[in-house]
Amino acid sequence: MIDRATLMRWGLAVFICSATGPSSMAGDSDTAAARQTAVGTGRLRGRVMKSWDWPANGRVVHLKGHDPVTIKDGRFTFARVPKTYDLWVGHEEEAQVTAYRGLTRRDPLLQHHCTFVTARDEPAHRAAISGILRGDFPFPMEKNYLLNFSFLAKQATGFWQMYYQSEILGPRFGRMRVVWNGTPSVRGLLVVLGSHSDKDQHTEDFYLASRSVDLTDRAETTTELTLAHIPIGHIAGEIKVPYVYSWNGQLIFRLSDNRGQIGLVCPLKAGRYDCAVPDLSALGGDYCMSIIDGRGKGSEAQHCGGKIGMTDFSLTVEKPPKLHPLDKPGLVTAQTVLSWSGDEKAVYALDIRPDIGRGIKWFEFTLYTSGTRLAWKDLKGYGIETPAGQKFKVSVSRLFPYRTVDEIASTSGPISTTVEHQYLASDELEITVTE
Repeated sequence: MIDRATLMRWGLAVFICSATGPSSMAGDSDTAAARQTAVGTGRLRGRVMKSWDWPANGRVVHLKGHDPVTIKDGRFTFARVPKTYDLWVGHEEEAQVTAYRGLTRRDPLLQHHCTFVTARDEPAHRAAISGILRGDFPFPMEKNYLLNFSFLAKQATGFWQMYYQSEILGPRFGRMRVVWNGTPSVRGLLVVLGSHSDKDQHTEDFYLASRSVDLTDRAETTTELTLAHIPIGHIAGEIKVPYVYSWNGQLIFRLSDNRGQIGLVCPLKAGRYDCAVPDLSALGGDYCMSIIDGRGKGSEAQHCGGKIGMTDFSLTVEKPPKLHPLDKPGLVTAQTVLSWSGDEKAVYALDIRPDIGRGIKWFEFTLYTSGTRLAWKDLKGYGIETPAGQKFKVSVSRLFPYRTVDEIASTSGPISTTVEHQYLASDELEITVTE
């Protein structure tokens, strides 16, 4: 499993297929269709995103009683949809499925899990930024100095780094690559965060420069920025987790209006912490702590609202759900019902992964549901075959703060960076399908 905390160190914007994205990608509202739901059927217009602002183009959306629809520009449409319905997304070349059970909204915004990127996932637009840096900073760059460049916007992203052994040592910088979807031009904030560390890698000084930049598809933009020394502040608190495992995490600075985020060096572990971080308040935003279960089970939690000087910026992690034992330990049949601890006013993600060493066409199945039970035979309704003798690993996660599947299929769902959240995964249950 990819260690996202490591990959995002110092602001590296890494987007994997289960990553999150901004609230600007809301599904189209359809007031007339919403009124039709009162009589049982109506038009459904939604979107499927695979990561951040990347639409899941080329994948297929399925709805019982309807012909499958291929996603174009992230969008799909169905007519005469019942008041309550299930949707599932997949593609035969990838053999992965994401299902949503018990939806009612007419404008669902769905997240589709996928573990690799294909040509249909290439962003529509790209541009480059280069320029000159000025200010009280050593050029050519010396040892133990570091510059991180981030282009931050709701629909675009770019990251570039310059350090002692780089090909470019300043004051010239670039070419920094920026990619995005949507319109062929975009405006964002170019942020440069510099640091100087002592021989023991303890940061002694921070430097900051920022400027709004307009980009046009396939063009290179040049600009000039001035680095200014900024103070170091402290944020402290306590992280409480429900079990004794290794939790790894970091702090980020999240810009206001969902314009993006900057990763910061501050390793977080369970227990009391005290982080020395650059004071980025001039950019407008707040600090967030993000922690991930070191067991690699998928559990993570994010808490935002931190400000320089806080000593009580704390996070308490809830207990994850537990899968209930099977009637026949380790075996499932067509009559088997999977169940787990929890309540009906919550949302869960059930993950089922096959043993790929047994020759089955590989897939990863994720089902979002507000219930705490799933009949094994119901998997066939989502196009999933489970032949006798096949081994699977099953886990279930509770997704806070969501209470309905409709909430998760929205701008406040798991593809929104603006929501504080906890995704808490159970231990895996290893099972074998019998006749």
